Amino acid sequence: GIPSWATKITVILYRASLSGSADFIVQLRADGSNITSNYVSGSANDTGTINDTSTAGFIISNTNSSHKTSGRMVIERVGTDTKWVSSHQMAIDTGTPRHGAGDLSSYSGTIDGVRILDTGSNSFDNGTITVIAEA
Repeated sequence: GIPSWATKITVILYRASLSGSADFIVQLRADGSNITSNYVSGSANDTGTINDTSTAGFIISNTNSSHKTSGRMVIERVGTDTKWVSSHQMAIDTGTPRHGAGDLSSYSGTIDGVRILDTGSNSFDNGTITVIAEA
C-alpha cells in the first residue's frame, strides 16, 4: 500500500520481463479501486522508433518477450491536487534505453496503492519490482 501522505512513488524494475511482447502499465489506486483512465502517457526508445501511448496507465515500452527491463519510474503528486506526473528511464538487457513521461489528470479518493500489469494477457516471468513511497 501507499500511505496517504506520499507525494512521490518510485517503481524500480530489475530485469523484469513478460511472457510476450505487451508493454508494462503502472496504474495508481485510490480508495482500493484501480484508476484505469485519465492518463496521458508515452514511452519510446532512444531512436524514437518505438512509441507507445496509453490512457489507461503510465506505459513502459517492452516489444519483445526476451527483453529484461531495468530502471525506474518516478511518479510525483502535483502540489496538493489530484494530479500526478511520471517519468521513467529504463534499459533492456541489450542496453537499448527506454524513456517516457505522462500525467494523471483526475481521480476521486486518496491514493493508496500501485498496480503493475501489462497491455495484453502476458504473465510476469522474470525479475523483481520494488515500490517506494516518500513524502
